[in-house]
Amino acid sequence: MKVTLSFLWFDIWVGVFIDRAKRTVYVCPFPCVVLKFEPRGSGEAS
Repeated sequence: MKVTLSFLWFDIWVGVFIDRAKRTVYVCPFPCVVLKFEPRGSGEAS
C-alpha cells in the first residue's frame, strides 16, 4: 500500500472519499490536507 500526504489548496473539505474505479481512498482530516491510500502494483500500464 502506498500512502501519500499532500497539501492541496483547492481541496477545502473534511471527510473520506473512496474511488472504486482506481481503488484509492482519500482521507482529508483537515481542510487542504489530504492522505491518499492506494494499492501497490495495481497492474495498470501507464
